[in-house]
This record gives sequence, structure tokens and C-alpha cells, in this order.
Amino acid sequence: MGAAINNWRSKGLLGPRIRILDHEAPLGYLLLVPMLLLLVIFLAYPFLFGIWLSVTNAQIGDNGHFIAFGNYAFERGDTVFIQSFFNTMSYAAVTTVAKLGLGLVMALLLNQDVPGMRLFRAIAVTPMMIMPLLVGLTFQELFDYRIGLVHYVLTQALHLPAVHWLDQPFNAVVTVILMDLWSNTPFVTLVLLAGLRSLRAKTVARSHSI
Repeated sequence: MGAAINNWRSKGLLGPRIRILDHEAPLGYLLLVPMLLLLVIFLAYPFLFGIWLSVTNAQIGDNGHFIAFGNYAFERGDTVFIQSFFNTMSYAAVTTVAKLGLGLVMALLLNQDVPGMRLFRAIAVTPMMIMPLLVGLTFQELFDYRIGLVHYVLTQALHLPAVHWLDQPFNAVVTVILMDLWSNTPFVTLVLLAGLRSLRAKTVARSHSI
């Protein structure tokens, strides 16, 4: 990149106003600024604001006041809290391990150089671009006990007993896990695939230098 910049400057295409291009590190940080701003606005701020709300008694239309950990107090026999905590931990553990495993398998498959692989890669990451609201509504229709496609396949095509996916607690958790895997596994795949492609490029470059 430095050679290209020097070539442009020798032809009078670059002036003193963009001297930052002389150094790749400052330019890289400058290019990261827009993405960092988006992360701060849409991720960091809501996350920190949610933590602040959790230590207040704020409600809709009322800012409330600071109550420290009052919202986190619970009785030892509070079965609702215990069940919610267990469901959350189970959901997080299963989805994390499953996304890493499935993402790695998909990344290894998509890392092959075969005709049409670019199209398969584009299709594989499509679910992560769909709005979560649409994903939730779609899975609600798919797993509906009366008109859902999953219900039809199980009962009509496979002649299996009907399953109340959204009515039973355990089945509902399974449905949410499947929805999360379908929606978020492509992101893990994309990250791992980028690492594999980078590793492969470095290996090829080193092999040529020997």
C-alpha cells in the first residue's frame, strides 16, 4: 500500500491533506471509527442503560430512583426465579456449544474451493441478516400445532404423534434453541471461516517463500 501511495504522490494525485495515508496503523484506526460508533450507540449504551435500570425501580413513565440490588432479592423458595435461572443457564450452555460445533463444521465445508462455493457461502450467512422479529414470527408459524409445517411433516408425512411445540415448557425451550441456532450459527460460521481463510493464505504464502 505504501508503494501505491508514493506512486500517487509522485503523480500529484495526493496532497498534504491526506498524509494519514502514509501510515497504515492510523488509517486503520480511522476506518474503525464508524463501526465503533455504531457499536457504542446500538450495543454498549443499551447494555449499560439496562444495567442501570436493573438497580432502580423505574417503570414506564416513571424514572424511579436508585434501589441498589433490590430487584435481585428473592426468597429461597421462589420457584419461578429458580426455574427461570435454570432455563436461562440451560439455554445459554446448549446454544453456545451447539453454535460453535455447527459453525465449525459449516466453516470447514465452506472453506473448500469448488465451483459455486461463493453462492453457497452467501446462502449460508443469509439467516443472520433477517430481523429477529421476522425469525420469531416465522418459527411460531412453522411450529404451530394446527397449521405449522413441522406439525404437517411429523403427522402426515412421517406418521408420528403430534407434538405441542409451543404449549409445553420443555418443547418451547427446544423450539427457542432451534430458532437461535438457525439465526445465529451463520455468524459463528462467518467468523471461523474468515480465520480459516486467513490461516490458509498465510500457509500458502509461507510455502511459496521456502
